[in-house]
Amino acid sequence: MLIEVTDFNGAAEQALSEHASEWQDLEEILTAMPLHVKASDQAGKQGRPIFDPVGTNQTVKAGLVARGWRPNVPIPAEYSFLGGPWRSVPREGQRPPVAAVPP
Repeated sequence: MLIEVTDFNGAAEQALSEHASEWQDLEEILTAMPLHVKASDQAGKQGRPIFDPVGTNQTVKAGLVARGWRPNVPIPAEYSFLGGPWRSVPREGQRPPVAAVPP
């Protein structure tokens, strides 16, 4: 799959410095992944291919777990506004995403 990344508020600098190995894992999984589509059941679009977020998420999760990321990590209460659980977090000994770290 082709991916395009847009930098918001200087996040690319942090991602490529402090979280370079995590970003590399994500980039490799996303670029190797096939596009997941399914048949639409929406009126007027029935049978037409649409993006399949479930298949996409399953592939990303499986790829991260295969690289040693821990799956289904609950988000601490103070970050519950982000939703959860995180689908995967970095390998043991590496820092998890900032949003999953208590202050």
